[in-house]
Amino acid sequence: MVRVTLAGDELQGFELPTPTQHVKLIIPEPGQSKPVLPDPSVPRGASVPGQPRPLMRTYTVRRYDPAAVELDIDFALHVDGPASDWAAQTKPGDVAALAGPGGRPYRPDLDVSWYFIAGDESALPAMGTLLDVLPASIEAHVLTEVQKPDEELEWHSKAQLRASWLHRVSDSAKPGTELVDAVSQIKRPAGEGRVWLACEASMMRRIRKHLVEAWQLDPSAIVTRGYWKEGEVNYPDHDYGETDGDR
Repeated sequence: MVRVTLAGDELQGFELPTPTQHVKLIIPEPGQSKPVLPDPSVPRGASVPGQPRPLMRTYTVRRYDPAAVELDIDFALHVDGPASDWAAQTKPGDVAALAGPGGRPYRPDLDVSWYFIAGDESALPAMGTLLDVLPASIEAHVLTEVQKPDEELEWHSKAQLRASWLHRVSDSAKPGTELVDAVSQIKRPAGEGRVWLACEASMMRRIRKHLVEAWQLDPSAIVTRGYWKEGEVNYPDHDYGETDGDR
């Protein structure tokens, strides 16, 4: 992971994001000093022949400080990702652009007795923002899958933390397998609770199905996000894993 802090007068008045909320980060193409900004006259997703498309990716707002006018984004570094490469090499004075915050605002239910929070490395920043706001009255059961032990983070929260880390058996192991197996063996905590889960899209659906069927949770108590999908580049940020039958 690497944290990049963005600052500038343009952040004055930035809308305070809710936990887990994201922004669109627009970065320069390799060799450029400034990013190409979206043309508001061009429909979303469309392109204009001869004009470059903005290089845009979706990231969680890890921290926004309106007094210091600073915004932090945490990046999970990986191979051959343009935003990951940019985050690994960027330096003070480099220029990027933001759009947002966007997506469904998530307002945690702070009156329940427990939260089950799970994800892979792509979800670490969002999981952290959720843990930041949970009170001491809530038990937070946190389950995270990463590649290896040195990728673990130290969680901080006022909540009663019950945290476990899962490691993939090899570099070639399919991401999410350990997470699916672990959730299938966990019993639903007693009392009323909520679930927040984000990981690879196909694995997210498998876990969501288990939570609805085995844990017998009402879908309204479950928030799921497919942050990425194996084999796809720049996967859409609006995959919530919902079906017509469980909305």
